[in-house]
Amino acid sequence: MSGSGAAPPAGSAGADDTGGFALSGLAVGYARRRFGRRAVQPVLSGLTATARRGEFTVLLGPNGTGKSTLLRTLAGLQPPLDGTARLDGVDLAAADPDERARRLAVVLTEREVPGLLTGGELVALGRHPHTGYTGRLTAADHVVVRWALGAMDAAHLAGRRVAECSDGERQRLFTARALAQQPSAILLDEPTAFLDVSARVALTGLLRRLAREQGVVVVASTHDLELALRVADTVWLLDHAGRLHTGTPEELTAAGLVGTVFTGDDLVFEPGAGVFTVRGERRGTAAVDAPADLAPLLRRALERAGWRPRASGDTGPADLAVAAGPDGYRTELDGAVEHHPTLGALTRWAAEARPPRP
Repeated sequence: MSGSGAAPPAGSAGADDTGGFALSGLAVGYARRRFGRRAVQPVLSGLTATARRGEFTVLLGPNGTGKSTLLRTLAGLQPPLDGTARLDGVDLAAADPDERARRLAVVLTEREVPGLLTGGELVALGRHPHTGYTGRLTAADHVVVRWALGAMDAAHLAGRRVAECSDGERQRLFTARALAQQPSAILLDEPTAFLDVSARVALTGLLRRLAREQGVVVVASTHDLELALRVADTVWLLDHAGRLHTGTPEELTAAGLVGTVFTGDDLVFEPGAGVFTVRGERRGTAAVDAPADLAPLLRRALERAGWRPRASGDTGPADLAVAAGPDGYRTELDGAVEHHPTLGALTRWAAEARPPRP
């Protein structure tokens, strides 16, 4: 993150500041009037959680569990039905819009792309909560804009029109605009949606470093579960019943919550590896003998073919033995030894092979 290690301009949150989000008995949903009476349609209720300064908090959950509704409520775009959401001790629902804009920045998935603006002009819009009725930027405001662009590795986009930027570059600019507000917290709704793999990884890494180095609260929803479990400091996990579970990725994984929420008919979560695998026919156990850089790939290929690779260091018996050598791969199954010149050839063979009958 170019320039992100430098101290933020005056007014920014510092890495040593305390505070963050605190949800207490929060209920979110929709209130409508029907026949002159107020009808409440709750989506989630009884939510209690914290998101701390300097930490990257990720909101996870299957589709339809209320992630976007929760974020929109925290952002002040719709009122809570019950309970409170406080940021640094301030009840956001009771705060006036100007104060909320100074404390909280929001990056939503649904947004208009101001294609005629340059990247620098887009980021400068983040200063409007601080400019007063004239809307004019001071020299100090321009310093903040340059700092925000640098913090998101987007300084090279300052003079480029937003319409000419890639999806990943636009997302960096929108996040830089949020950072230019110098808020206490930034909320992002699926910031990696529509991005390719490299852009998703890069942006997620930037968000984590942004939280740590600038001392702000960063809360982001995502469907990129495996990546989130690798980089998040804290996870807010919504299950199908609308319950909110919180903890580190390792705590929720060890408790079996991640697997319970996301495992389906054709998908299995492997807690040790932190990845999902496609459920298929199980053929037997496999022992792998391969260099450290090749062994994980070999285990993954065998697992996809339906075998259960033994954990590294497990010397117990296995139905299939696979050894990598300089000229290919050697397999031994039920006393029969075969040679496979490539990993692809081995994988195709493994998908058809059958373990010995008991």
